[in-house]
Amino acid sequence: MTGTVYTVPPIPPDPAHTTWVPAGALTIGVEWRELDDAELAANYAGDAMAEIQDATGGRAVADHGVSLHVSGARDGHEYLRFDLFEADPHYHYIEPSGTRQTIVQFDRVALGEMLPWALEQLRSRLPEMLARAGGAELAGSIDRPRLEAGLVEVEKLARAAQAALRRRTPEAPAVLRFAAIEWDRPGAAAGGKAPPEALVREAERTGARRKRMARGEAGFFMNHSELPPGFRVPPHTHDHDELIVVLAGGCRFDDGLAELGPDDAIVLRAHTQYGFTCGAGGMKFLTLRTGEASVDLTGRP
Repeated sequence: MTGTVYTVPPIPPDPAHTTWVPAGALTIGVEWRELDDAELAANYAGDAMAEIQDATGGRAVADHGVSLHVSGARDGHEYLRFDLFEADPHYHYIEPSGTRQTIVQFDRVALGEMLPWALEQLRSRLPEMLARAGGAELAGSIDRPRLEAGLVEVEKLARAAQAALRRRTPEAPAVLRFAAIEWDRPGAAAGGKAPPEALVREAERTGARRKRMARGEAGFFMNHSELPPGFRVPPHTHDHDELIVVLAGGCRFDDGLAELGPDDAIVLRAHTQYGFTCGAGGMKFLTLRTGEASVDLTGRP
């Protein structure tokens, strides 16, 4: 079944930032949210926090956006949640026990903006989604006219909250000191999937290394990498767009895609397969993305 199952409850809506809209047998909350490590620590501890950290791979959490909370008007239980986050949009199926939920990642590349998609699911797929969350009985009592009237108001509130979020007072700058950030340990994988053992051994042998500089601050992820002369990066893809900026040295991409030297850069769209070989001077470069990208090694070193 699609999604990741958690045995911890979701963070409850903050009453100070949530407006509830009646929609017949349902009530839908529109919340302005900031989600970060401090918010997680305020709501989880012990085994619950360990489960969260295991799922995130220990990465820093820094995201924000609007959440839609779909609850039963009588029982008050939240069955569905749509988190329209900037960096990591997703949605929840929350079982009546309140201690088990399934989180499904939203594919913005394929589906576009999440708010219109979420509203369409509430209009056309609500009974099926409620049933999956354990709310089959509630699904049979949906009042379509009252639901539609509620969704019109929900969209207005969500759009207004998104606009306010964009105008919010900027956070203090995050200063990333190169000397204070450790080099990754051999075999570490930003996307949670370890690279092939042969590639790890080659990196250790030749001194290839990487520092993860930005880890989600304001939605940015940036790696600083240093590769030795002739180092071979095998064909692979990522699930986020990326910008590679060469600081020193250079490389030649496979299939004549590009040849880069000092101060050159290349923008690679998500799911573009590429590999490259460093030149005689090796290569020092930055990789910038707007999400923590997973890697799919589609070829051999």
